[in-house]
Amino acid sequence: MHELHDPSIDQPAEPSGGSGDAGGHPPPSTQDALELLFADHRRIDHLLDDCARLAAAAAHSEADRSGLLARLGALLLAHTTMEQELFYPALRDIDARVQGAEAEHAHFGRQLESLSLPGLDGGGFAEALDSLARSVRAHMSDEELHLFPAALTLDLQALGTRLALRRGELLGDQGVD
Repeated sequence: MHELHDPSIDQPAEPSGGSGDAGGHPPPSTQDALELLFADHRRIDHLLDDCARLAAAAAHSEADRSGLLARLGALLLAHTTMEQELFYPALRDIDARVQGAEAEHAHFGRQLESLSLPGLDGGGFAEALDSLARSVRAHMSDEELHLFPAALTLDLQALGTRLALRRGELLGDQGVD
């Protein structure tokens, strides 16, 4: 049986300023497709937590908010792009949930855009962020419970190699990962 685990648990966090994400987690070191996607899910979850902490803070700068949203947006966009271009097509004949997952990705983009609207006050930002976090976390949970097990019939190493290459192209040297 294929077991998923978070590789960041086994590795020490990088010091600030390294190539890890905002939570200090190193980039995925696996070529297994499911482990790579799972690791991204944990990174996205940590960035959502960081955004929530920022939204709850009594005072925060617009620069802090926009910087954190930029990191979250870059990782979420790269992740959803990888899934739509490589992971979902491999599953299309295996699981009918793929079409709904693709529609959810489009919804995330609209939610992210709403978080960047000028003049969004603290309460409106927190509410919009909470809505995005609930949507993204429900989506990731559904993928991990339903799509990941369906993917066990695929060549996860070959798919993981393609995902890792595409991930590198999409994220480049943005420091989110």
